[in-house]
Amino acid sequence: MDRKSVSEADITSVQSLILGADNEHIKKAVREDAHDIVTNVISEAAQVRQEKDGSVSRVLAPMLDSAISHGIEKNKSTFVNAMYPLVGSLVRKSVAVFFANFLEKLNYLIEYSLTIKGLKWRFEAWRQGIPFVQYILKKTFVYQVEDVLLIHRESGTLLLDVTSEHSACNDPALTSAMLTAINDFVADSFKQTDTGGIDSIKTHNFTLVISRAPQALLVAAVSGLPPAKLQSQLQEANESIQQEMGEQLADFSGDCEPFIQVEPLLKSCLLSEINPNVNKKKPTKALFAVALLFCFVSVVSFRWWQNQHVIDTLKNTAPPAGWHVQSVKNVGDNIQLSVMRDPAAQSIEGWLNELNLADQSIKIHETPFVSLSPKIVEKKVQYHIKESNADINYSLKDETITLIANDHVISDELRTRLLATPGISSVLPVKRAAINVIPTNQYNSVAQQVALLSKHIGNTTVLFDVKSAQLNANAADALNVVAQQLTQLNELSQQGSIKLGVIVSGYSDKTGNPMTNLTLSQQRADAVKAQLVLGGVPNEIIYAVGHGELPIDALADAARSVVISLISGNAP
Repeated sequence: MDRKSVSEADITSVQSLILGADNEHIKKAVREDAHDIVTNVISEAAQVRQEKDGSVSRVLAPMLDSAISHGIEKNKSTFVNAMYPLVGSLVRKSVAVFFANFLEKLNYLIEYSLTIKGLKWRFEAWRQGIPFVQYILKKTFVYQVEDVLLIHRESGTLLLDVTSEHSACNDPALTSAMLTAINDFVADSFKQTDTGGIDSIKTHNFTLVISRAPQALLVAAVSGLPPAKLQSQLQEANESIQQEMGEQLADFSGDCEPFIQVEPLLKSCLLSEINPNVNKKKPTKALFAVALLFCFVSVVSFRWWQNQHVIDTLKNTAPPAGWHVQSVKNVGDNIQLSVMRDPAAQSIEGWLNELNLADQSIKIHETPFVSLSPKIVEKKVQYHIKESNADINYSLKDETITLIANDHVISDELRTRLLATPGISSVLPVKRAAINVIPTNQYNSVAQQVALLSKHIGNTTVLFDVKSAQLNANAADALNVVAQQLTQLNELSQQGSIKLGVIVSGYSDKTGNPMTNLTLSQQRADAVKAQLVLGGVPNEIIYAVGHGELPIDALADAARSVVISLISGNAP
């Protein structure tokens, strides 16, 4: 039959008979064997694809992350309950391991740093030009595998290396190249076969133990005396690497990344053995150091708290008169108190004794100054009067001191010293007038004497200036005389069991505000009472009262006055 004569419709009919409509026969056969087909090829295909471009992990990683995140998000409580015992156990174990390691390292450091042995080892480490830690390891271990190198045998390329802590191998790649060169030199010089070569290379500090496989060398850098079992360990690890990574080693073209997966095998070869002569001691020294540190911190903290308490007490307590506290602060282990103090004021030691702070470590920086405090001024006045050895009373008001001399003598020296006192602007000397006491033998009874004196004293008037409650010199002199008379009268009254009262009545004129005048009249009465008390009259028998205005236009001057009256009666 001529091919060209076969129509397209005939071809389609034949395909339908063989494959079925819409390839139904093929689809059916594939569906029946699909499970076996996919099972046989999917793992192999995934491995080949992953090795080719790593796309499998890139595709699966987001899906796995999303699935895990979704599962955790949906079942948080279940996940937390499942993880809690594990996490709690891990945390407790981690803390315990960390603390144990910390004490052991601290004890180790103290043992080999603060002892004669430690000093000797430091000197030897310095003499050999190696770090002190490395020298300690050298003395502590019988042997220690410090580095393990996986080398591609054909090219001499370093595929992977692992090191122990404080390893002295600074450049594994250089070690690999040197080892390959030595191995090739020996093979060429002594015409060894490919399976032969050097099993170990020994230097002053290290021994290189070499294990060979058809396509890889596994080299261990050992300090100390390597045991026989190390060679077997390296050989087993090398054979495992050869079995797992044989294809990658055979097709190696410079990419070392695939060999990272055999890192655990290399780490299993980092063997070591502690020198039995080095006793593992309990961390007693470390515990002792921690205890000392704790005691030191406790003492410092307590001292700081104690100083802070003293500082708060000094800051919150009002200082004595004549003081000015400039600063209170901590300086090192002491407290520094900076004050300005008048020499007449209370001493610093006395004040600290009152506050129960005399035994504290307080450094005092004192600066003298002149205080105008009324208490300090009065204290200085008392000192000067006492030094004069004179029988003198005084009153101090508004920087004016009035001196009342019982012996009629007030020395110029005393006046000069008082005027030189800061806070004193004027000195008014007053001589106490003699009292003309009527002889008591002229009267038959005490009552008659009291009556006579009361008549003599009664209705004594003291005048004041306009809008003033200040006593002038004449008024003060007159009141001093009245005070002596009242003192004598009071003594006679007590002898005769007569109760005596002195009424001091203050008045003002009609000028000004009535309330202001009432206050002014009270102030005048108080001023007269104060002068009488200063003269020796008992305070409890004097009654001062302000009456306000006296509505007497013709006697306005007399209205600005204080009138002293007496009342008496038999004592109960």
